[in-house]
Amino acid sequence: PQVLIVVSGKMSATAVVVGDAAKPGVYPLQVRDTRLLELVAQAGGARAATYETVVTLKRGTRSGTTRLEHLIDFPENNVLVAPGDNILLSHRPRTFSAFGATKANQLVPFRTKSVTMAEALATVGGLNDYRADAGGIFLFRYEEADLVRQLRPDLSQKLAGQVEVPVVYRLSLQDPRGFFLARFFEMRDKDILYVANHPTAEFGKFLQIIAPLTNNAIGVAAIMNK
Repeated sequence: PQVLIVVSGKMSATAVVVGDAAKPGVYPLQVRDTRLLELVAQAGGARAATYETVVTLKRGTRSGTTRLEHLIDFPENNVLVAPGDNILLSHRPRTFSAFGATKANQLVPFRTKSVTMAEALATVGGLNDYRADAGGIFLFRYEEADLVRQLRPDLSQKLAGQVEVPVVYRLSLQDPRGFFLARFFEMRDKDILYVANHPTAEFGKFLQIIAPLTNNAIGVAAIMNK
């Protein structure tokens, strides 16, 4: 006699998908190796956009986190799933903050996968015509120490042992080249965008304060002359 045995699934080997998945639940692992992206696909994918979704893989006491789109962009992140793994999908939209002489000071979510500095300034209404210094637009962020060493080799010794370094970029729109730089310079999650006040802005505030007093004095003088 001949017997054909087909194993359709290993019910003893399962992984759990929870969070912002379309179909969270317990999923049996296939006989062949199952990778993280395959299991997320079985769970219906993420409810939110891929660039706003974070995947956390918990295995025993260890865990790792990456954005869902990075499972495709960086194949080394698409690891094999082991029995007992827990996968959490979380909706974490990226944001940047705008302060200073912009028409709106606020926390701004990314509307698309990538946002340039020019688009970020446009989102908050651009520069305030009466206060902003077009030559004083600053971006604050943390950069990897290796990148900073390439930009500033003279700081290599001071940066020894550091992983991330606070960096401030300055953009001037008084130079036409600044507009082209702003068009290609991409924003990152938690960036801080600050537009400095023009030196004459403080004088303008002073004039606004004394303007009512000046108008009152002119009115009193006119009454006295009558």
